[in-house]
Formats: sequence, C-alpha cells, structure tokens
Amino acid sequence: MKYPSSLLIVSLAALTSTVQADVKLHALFSDHAVLLSGAAVPVWGWADAGEKVELSFAGQMKSATPDASGKWMVKLDNLKADAKPQELTVKGDNNLTIKDVFVGEVWLGSGQSNMAWPVSKTKDFEKEMGTAQFLQVRVFTVKSNASATASENCGGQWSVCSPKTVGAFSATLYYFGREIHKTQGVPTGLIN
Repeated sequence: MKYPSSLLIVSLAALTSTVQADVKLHALFSDHAVLLSGAAVPVWGWADAGEKVELSFAGQMKSATPDASGKWMVKLDNLKADAKPQELTVKGDNNLTIKDVFVGEVWLGSGQSNMAWPVSKTKDFEKEMGTAQFLQVRVFTVKSNASATASENCGGQWSVCSPKTVGAFSATLYYFGREIHKTQGVPTGLIN
C-alpha cells in the first residue's frame, strides 16, 4: 500500500515532537564545581517546557518547571562553606549526578593577557608545580568563543589543582586563589 508523501511527513513530524529532551545543566555545574557559600545560589539549565525538574544538594530539595523555551532555574538557600565533597542531583525525564562538589569562596577573573598567562610560564614554575597539591582549589576555564551574540551556555570544565594540572591554570587566578584558600581555609573556586 502506498501512502501519500504528505502523510509520511506528518507522521514523522508527530513522532519527532514526542521525543523528549534530556534535562541539562549549565557547564558551570559539573564535576569538581565549587558553589558559593553565604548566598542564595542559582542553579540553572534546560529541559522540555513544562517538565518537572527536581534538584537536590546539601540536604535541600528544590523544584522548577521550565518555561516555554525550556529554561529553568532554582535557588539554593544560603550554603555554609564545606570541605566535604558532595553530590548535586537533578531529576527530570533523566537523572544527572554531579560529583565532588564543594561549597566555599568563588571568584571570577576576567581580562585578556593578564588572565591568559599560565602558571607554566611563571618564574620558578618547577618549584611551584612540586607544591601545588591543593585539592580544594578548582579552576573553571571558559573556552574562548568569539561571537557577535550572547550565548546561554559555554564550554569548559572544572580542574582540580594538582602538580599535573596547575601549569595550565591562569597564573593570576592561581596565586590569588591559593592565598584565599590558605588564609581562609575554605574550598576556593576560580572562574576564568
């Protein structure tokens, strides 16, 4: 039996409209993240419009419903600095688990050459590399992506400070973050 091509197109369109999008988080909310202490922390992402999204972290359970464009956001109540790694879970039509998340200081470093200069090019790098064992210092480096329009998400990931990773960190942020961590004794997240 032959079906008219228009019927085939309508059938395919109906099938694709029932495919559900997975719940997704902004790239900042990924393994090894540091969330800000002492403030209501927004956590956001995307899912199907109208899908129930539930987020759990540090004993808090929050829920949201994505708007017509699929965007959702929840705000965690003030968090206390905590050096114990925790999991952040998000449930919708799928489940996400973000591991090794700390709560502490979070700082943003922005600029051009002053933020791009890596630790590997600093004076006494070999000595610094040997002592750079700060597992509670993490850097999120946003992947550079020149565009004439704003982006809702970015590329990048959190890196834990160790002798193997420190060479690629922004020198300005690393030395600043290392001192914050040493003097305040809390996990320190640096966004470059």
